[in-house]
Amino acid sequence: MAVREQRGRMNGLMRKSLIRTIGLYILFGGAWILFSDRLLEMITTPHQFAVAQTYKGWFYVLMTALLLHQLLRRDYLSIQRSQEALERRTREAEMLREAASALVSSLDLDTVLSSLLDSLARAISYRRAAVFLCEGGWMHPAAVRGEPAWMAAFRQLGHLPIPAGWVSEAPLAEPCPEEICLNGERDACLITAMQAHGHLVGFLVIFRPQPQEFQAEEIRLVQALAHQAASAVEHARLFRQTEMRLRFVQALHQIDLAITSSSEFQEVVSQLLKHVLEELQARAVRLFLMQGEHLVLFQGAGDGGMEGSLPPVAAGESLVERCALERRILSAVEEDGEDSQPLGLIGFAAPLVTKGQVKGALEVFVARGFVADQEWMDHLETLANQAAIAIDYHAVLTGLIRANQDLINAYDETILGWSRALDLRDRETQGHSQRVATITVAIAREMGMPEERLTHLYRGALLHDIGKVGVPDEILFKPGPLNEAEWQVMRMHPVYAENFLSHVAFLQEALDIPCYHHERWDGSGYPQGLKGEEIPLAARIFAVADVWDALHSDRPYRPRWPEEQVAEYLRANAGRLFDPQVVEVFLRERSKILEILTREPHS
Repeated sequence: MAVREQRGRMNGLMRKSLIRTIGLYILFGGAWILFSDRLLEMITTPHQFAVAQTYKGWFYVLMTALLLHQLLRRDYLSIQRSQEALERRTREAEMLREAASALVSSLDLDTVLSSLLDSLARAISYRRAAVFLCEGGWMHPAAVRGEPAWMAAFRQLGHLPIPAGWVSEAPLAEPCPEEICLNGERDACLITAMQAHGHLVGFLVIFRPQPQEFQAEEIRLVQALAHQAASAVEHARLFRQTEMRLRFVQALHQIDLAITSSSEFQEVVSQLLKHVLEELQARAVRLFLMQGEHLVLFQGAGDGGMEGSLPPVAAGESLVERCALERRILSAVEEDGEDSQPLGLIGFAAPLVTKGQVKGALEVFVARGFVADQEWMDHLETLANQAAIAIDYHAVLTGLIRANQDLINAYDETILGWSRALDLRDRETQGHSQRVATITVAIAREMGMPEERLTHLYRGALLHDIGKVGVPDEILFKPGPLNEAEWQVMRMHPVYAENFLSHVAFLQEALDIPCYHHERWDGSGYPQGLKGEEIPLAARIFAVADVWDALHSDRPYRPRWPEEQVAEYLRANAGRLFDPQVVEVFLRERSKILEILTREPHS
C-alpha cells in the first residue's frame, strides 16, 4: 500500500513539474517580450536599435536557459528523492513481507522470537536487542541478541515489573533505562511496545552505542515490525500454553496410572515428584507426610541433587507446617521476604488434604524472579490434590493388603493345623507333612516352576492325605494286611480329598497333589491309573518327595533306610514308578534340597 502511494505521488509530482515548467516559461517569455519591446521603443537610432535587438535575443536565450536549468534541476532532484524513497519503501515492504512470512511459518515461540530478531537485524543496524514478554503486570527477557557475556547477564534479569512509561503507542527513543541497564552502560535505546488486539504482548528493545541516534524511518520500520510480530508471538504463546495444558493433563493421567497400577508407594511418589518438577518448572521439590502432629520429610527430587542442599524443616515454624495448619498454599516471598530464601530459590508450600484431613505437604522451589501466575498456582493445587489422593490410596491399599495377608496367614495356619492332625491320626512320624511339603517345593523350584505356583504346591502337599478322614478307622488303623475290599476303600481317599477340597475356593489350585499323589509313572497307581505326563507335575514331584521322607524316617514297624539306599531305590524305579526327570533333579540337587530342611523344616 505504501509503495503504491509513493508511486502515485511520484506521478503527480512529475505532472505538476511539467505544468509548472511550462507555465513559468510562458510567464517569463511574455514578460520579456512586453518589457523588452517597450525598452527598444526608447532607442531612436537604427544602429543602436539593431544592436539592442541582438543583445535582447542573446539575453533572452541565456535567461531562459538558466531558468530551464534551475527548474529541471529542481525537478530532477525531487524526482530522484522520490525514487530513492520509493526504492526504500519497496525494500521495507519486501523485508516486512519476508518477516511476516517467517513469523507465521512456525508456532514454536522460540522460533518466532528468533525470526523476529533475524528480521530486525536485516532491517536496521544495532549493537544488542532483546524481546520482553509480558504477563500479569510483569515482563521477562524471552530472547536476546548481542555479546555472549551480555546475553547471559541479561537473561538473569528475571521477571521485572512493567515500567508505566514503556506502554506507549509510539516507540520511545531514550538512553538505556535503569531497569535494564547492565554495568552502567547507557546505550541509546529504542523501546517499542508489541500489542495485539489491544493486549500488551511484550516489548522490542534495541540498543545502540551513544551518540548514535535512531532515525525516523528506522523507528517507523521497527514499529511496523513490532506490530507484525505481536500477533505471531501471541499465537505462539497460546499454542505453547495449549501444549503445556495438554502435557499437564497427560501428566495427571500418568500419575493416576502410577497410583492405581503400583503397590510401591516409593515408586508412586517418585513419579509424582518427577512430574511436579517438569510441569511447574521447579528446581527442587519435597514431599512431607504427617506423623502425629508434625510433618516429616519423606522424599525429595531436584536438579543435580539440589533437594539435598535445602535446609531442614523446623517444627512449628516452617512454611510447610504453616501451610498445613492454615490449609492453603503459601509463598515464602509473601510470608518471609525474598532475602530469606535459600540457594537463590523461591519456595511454595501446598497442603495435602483429603477427606478433611491433612495428610502432608508439598514444598516446591523455583528460580528467583519466577512469577507464579494463577494458572501455575492452579497446577500446584491440582498436583497437591493428586499427591493427597496417592497417600490416601496407599493407606487404603496397605490396609487391604495387610488384611488380605492376615486372612491368608489364617488360612495357612488352619491348613498347617489340619496337616498336623492328619499326621497324628495316621500315626505318621511327627512333621512328615511339613517336611515332604518343603522338599516338594524345593524340587519344583529347581525345575523352574513359577514362584506364584509354589504356594499352592506347598498347601497341596500339606493336605496330601486329607482324604483319609473319609476312611473308617478300622481300615486305616488295621494292624494286619488289608483284604481286597478294604484296599478298595483305602484307594478311595484321593477321591474323598477331591470331594472335600473342591468346595473350598481358596484351595482350587492346590488339588493336584491330594487327588493324584498315588498315581504312578507306568500307570500302576490309583485312583485313575494315569501314566507318564498325564499325571500333573505337582503330583509327580510330590511322589518322589513322599517316598524319600517315608523311607528315610523311622516307623514303628521298621527303622529308617540310609540315604544311599533310598537314592538307589529311586534310581531303580525312575521311569517305572517315578518321573525320571524329577528323580534326576532331586538326586542331583539332593544336598542343597535337604539342607533346606535343616534351616526351615516347617516353612
